[in-house]
Amino acid sequence: MSDPPQKPSVMRNLGLTLGDLWSVIKTGRTKPATRNTVRRSTEESTHDTPQGKVTLRRTVIEEIAVEPPAKQAGGDQGRPEDPV
Repeated sequence: MSDPPQKPSVMRNLGLTLGDLWSVIKTGRTKPATRNTVRRSTEESTHDTPQGKVTLRRTVIEEIAVEPPAKQAGGDQGRPEDPV
């Protein structure tokens, strides 16, 4: 019998967390907040050929990804400039 899989170590979890933080710092954005699958359809057909049985499969996945609005640089977002 094989041993049961071990839980990831603290150092492994720390490395994954820091890697996620580094990717956010490097790109300046996070992953999309929500992603909903609207429709998933699969078409499948089987054909006999001289080389053997062939299965053709087409899968279409329609998704909606909602991303938070991009933040502008600077601290006065959305405020009009003071008239001079």
